[in-house]
Formats: sequence, structure tokens, C-alpha cells
Amino acid sequence: MNVKDISDFIDNTVKLRQIESLDSIQKLVDTLSTFTNSIVNASSMIGKKVKYEGNQTYVSQGQSCIEFKLNAPAQNVIVSLVDSNGNIVEQKEFTNLNGNTIYPLSIENQNLADGYYKVLVSAKDSAGNDVQATVYSTGIVNGIIKDNGSLSAKINNVNVPLDKILEISM
Repeated sequence: MNVKDISDFIDNTVKLRQIESLDSIQKLVDTLSTFTNSIVNASSMIGKKVKYEGNQTYVSQGQSCIEFKLNAPAQNVIVSLVDSNGNIVEQKEFTNLNGNTIYPLSIENQNLADGYYKVLVSAKDSAGNDVQATVYSTGIVNGIIKDNGSLSAKINNVNVPLDKILEISM
């Protein structure tokens, strides 16, 4: 190998390292740009009322709306609203509800203070077996955080993944 070949080899190696470094920097910039765009878009939810899959609801002036869906038919269903001290402050009972149907439930109790309440659904089928339920609640987004690599909305100190948010309103 002659000196010119060695010099060309070193030049090409240096150029390849530079290209690799630029490619790495570009990937980092793209990742930061994507994250920044996502967090900026998600931050527009701060202060907004959202409907999400979760077991808390926000009561304002004694009113709130929740929804629940049973995974299978249930003979007896009890939906309870529980305050921060663990006290049941509102309870509704239903019979013979179908599975895979969303049931709305309005809370109208002027004695309830404004704030967050836990929603519990207890459902039993005709044989007395538990039936799973999904609760759709409402709350106010207080912030957006990065949680385990993905963005979540902070609603009353609960991190709700953005894919669990179903509706955004004023």
C-alpha cells in the first residue's frame, strides 16, 4: 500500500465517522422534535374537562355524569360514589343489565362538595358471579407528564394515559 492509498483511507474513514455522527444527531433532533410536538399538543388539554376510562369523577355544583359498561349481562349492579374519606355518598342500584352496553348515570346531589370522587361498580350475574365493569369518568386535566416513555394527563393526582381519554370539552 502506498502513502496516497493510506491517506485516502484515513480521509474516507474520517468522513464516514462524520456522516455517522451527523446521522446520530439528526435522529436525536427528530426524536426531540416529535416529543416536543406531542407535549405541546397534549398541553392544550390542561384546564379542560375530559372523559376518560378510569374510576374517578369530578363533581361540580352537586352534578356529574359517569358511564359504565359491563363485560357480560348482570342481574344486580350497584354503582357507588365514594368520597376521599372512603364514605359512600351516593349509590344507585340496577337490575338485569346487558353486557357490552354503555349506561349513563347522572349524579345530582346538591349536598356533595365540589371535587373528585371514586366510582365503584359491583355487578353480579344470575349465578352470583362477579361481572367486570369499565367506568368512564370525567375530570379536569391539571398537567401533562411523561410517564414510562409515554405522555399522560394528570387528573387529580392520577396519571391517565392519553389513549384512555375519550373526549375533551370546555
